[in-house]
Amino acid sequence: MQNFTLGQIVSYKHHTGYINFIDREYITLCIKQYHNSYTKNNLTQVLLVIHKPLWSLIHFSTENAEIVENY
Repeated sequence: MQNFTLGQIVSYKHHTGYINFIDREYITLCIKQYHNSYTKNNLTQVLLVIHKPLWSLIHFSTENAEIVENY
């Protein structure tokens, strides 16, 4: 099993984001988030589900990347 950490910046294929959820079989990668006053927590996120067989395609970031929030 990979050593993933919540909030860790990674790249998967042509997407860069942060790890939002970790399970033994999959992780979710947040590639975009923005303010949305119609949701319970005022936030909407776009998440990619990456299943364990695809974890070898994940590249760990060596820089401090940042998710750009669009309002």
